[in-house]
Amino acid sequence: MINWNDIEFNKQLSVTILDNNIKYYLKIVLVEYEYSLHRHPMIAHLNVIESNNIEEYPINSIMRLPIETKDEINFLLFTPTDKLPNRELNRKGILILNNIK
Repeated sequence: MINWNDIEFNKQLSVTILDNNIKYYLKIVLVEYEYSLHRHPMIAHLNVIESNNIEEYPINSIMRLPIETKDEINFLLFTPTDKLPNRELNRKGILILNNIK
């Protein structure tokens, strides 16, 4: 389990996502939180800065993950385009935090 409260903002992280025996290698940065009505962080926004598959995980897309992320998870990937400025895609997989740089 990953607790995003323990990670510093704007620190580059290496993540592997395993989805149906396909591995996606990403470099991400924690950019902000979404808060509950009681001002507790609920969702971490992670900006994808590098990806081995830009069709599935485009550069500058935002992964929206719960603050306490379990190993296997379904999540939203915010990937705006010129014609679809509010596009969100469903993604799933086993999330592995490789190392902190």
